[in-house]
This record gives sequence, structure tokens and C-alpha cells, in this order.
Amino acid sequence: MPTTTDIGIGRALRKARERQGLSIEEAALGTRLRPEYLEAMEREAFGEIPGEVYARSFLRSYARFLGLNADKCLSIFERALGGSKPDLAPVDRAPAVAANADEQLPGVRRHFPWPLAGAIAVLVLIAAGAGGLFARSASAPIPAQMESPAAIKVLPRTVQVDLVALRDVKARVDIDGVSPPSFDGTLVEGEARSFQAQETLRLWLESGASVELRVNGTELGTPGDPTAPFEATYTRDHYREGRSTNP
Repeated sequence: MPTTTDIGIGRALRKARERQGLSIEEAALGTRLRPEYLEAMEREAFGEIPGEVYARSFLRSYARFLGLNADKCLSIFERALGGSKPDLAPVDRAPAVAANADEQLPGVRRHFPWPLAGAIAVLVLIAAGAGGLFARSASAPIPAQMESPAAIKVLPRTVQVDLVALRDVKARVDIDGVSPPSFDGTLVEGEARSFQAQETLRLWLESGASVELRVNGTELGTPGDPTAPFEATYTRDHYREGRSTNP
């Protein structure tokens, strides 16, 4: 996926938001998407949204919220995505060996200085032998081993859950046990939502395997059984290295 584009979608999103007198924060509340994701889409910095699936779904949700033609926005985005090819990394050529005087002057006969080369080789051998004697006579000090400082794991202050609906499904999201729920309704197929909580986030779905789920940046795929409801509670410790990985 291209890191940035210039296809006009971002300008259309920003103008539509500004015409409605909405700030980024107000649009984030209305779409349940993080403000930085909305800003990234308005700047067409789609590389800042992790994953093409989420980039497409977030774009669809934002366009619908602003009253734009979501299908047209996605069509333009898909064309830009399919037509872009990564630039080939330039191959650095090895620096050319500087030509000697004979090579720089055409017509001059080139002679290799064999006697000089032999003398240089003898001097090199002598220097190497002397260096070996010095190395044997004086023991090299053992370099002190530097202990690398222990890495300090800094946990994020929030738990982050991103959802992309694969089909229409009723859902409920409770944040930090606060009533009423942050979301209680139907996720439409292709709709994307993003939720944050300080401590705990409880997710309930009418049927499992109905959403693409990401918790704290970890892709969980489509959890649950499609024939049964799915329910889980996530904290900011879940799916972090060395932390609990099973809600």
C-alpha cells in the first residue's frame, strides 16, 4: 500500500467535514474512529493506518459519515492502489578505481612495475612478521564487556480495539464499565469502528466470526463461532509481549 497518495480523496474529505462545521474530534466521535486516522485520511497518508483492510474500511466509514459517495471514494483509492508500484531501490555502483597516469593518457604504453611490486611484497611480509612478534610478546587486554541496560517495557495507557464488519451484525461495546455502552447497535457490512478504553473494554457480538478484530495492534482474525454469540473482555495488557494473551 502506498504510504501517501495525491488523488484528491483527502481534500474531498476535509472540505466535506469543514462544510458541516465539524472538527476532527467531533468527526471522531461520530465515526468512532481515532482522530489520527481521520487526519491521516485527509492527508492521504494511508500508510499511517496499519493494514489495507482497515484503511479501506475506515475510508468507507468516514466517507459515509460525511455524506460522500463511499463506493466512488473506494474506487478511486483502489485504482491508485493497484496502479502504484514500489520504486526499485537504486543500485549503488562500486566506486571506480582511480586510473593511473598511463590509463589517463591514451596512446601511452602501459608497463606493470614488477620490481617495485616485489619490493613492496617483501616489506609487507617483514611488517607482518614483526607485528606477530609484538602480538606474542604483549598480551592484548581483554575488552570489558558492556552490559546492555535492561529494556523497560512501557505499556500504553489505553486498550485499543479495531473492528471491521464482514457482514451485518449486532454489537455492543462497554468501555471501563461505564453505562450506557459506548456502542449498542448494528455494524453494517464493511463498516469499521475503533474503540479505546483506559482499563477494560468488553465486546459482545450477536454471532462470532462476523468481524475482523484487532486488539492493541495484534490481528486476531475472525474470532468466535458463527453459530454462537461472541463475548470477550480486553485490557491494555492483552496481546503484549510477556503479558496475558488470552482474554
